[in-house]
Amino acid sequence: MNLTSLDFELVTYRKGCLHAYVNLESGYLTWRDSRQWCNNFTRTLNETQIQTFRDHAAACSLIEQMEPTLDGADDQACATVDAGDGSGHSASSWMITALVDGQAFRMGGTGAMTDCAENLKLLIEKLCRVSFDI
Repeated sequence: MNLTSLDFELVTYRKGCLHAYVNLESGYLTWRDSRQWCNNFTRTLNETQIQTFRDHAAACSLIEQMEPTLDGADDQACATVDAGDGSGHSASSWMITALVDGQAFRMGGTGAMTDCAENLKLLIEKLCRVSFDI
């Protein structure tokens, strides 16, 4: 399996979203913050950092935890749960999409992340020197 890219998204109702895209083929990371447009950036990754992402994904069996996406599948991030205000909106949701050998795999949820997703989130924070939290 050749892990090509990882796409992370964290959305918090009424606060915004953070998006990090890690391209392991070309060696760069793109960060987008919906609350602060001036906080958007792109960073290059060296071979050691790229291998660290691949090792983390393999160590926690990331792809095995994900579902393959179908062509034309619904691109909405995560299921919604009540935010506590009766609106029916999600308080916080997250989604990870991985591209492996041309096939996209996706996992997501609301509330707390899985251990594997949390470890990859921490790795992004370490590389970016920015908190992946809203």
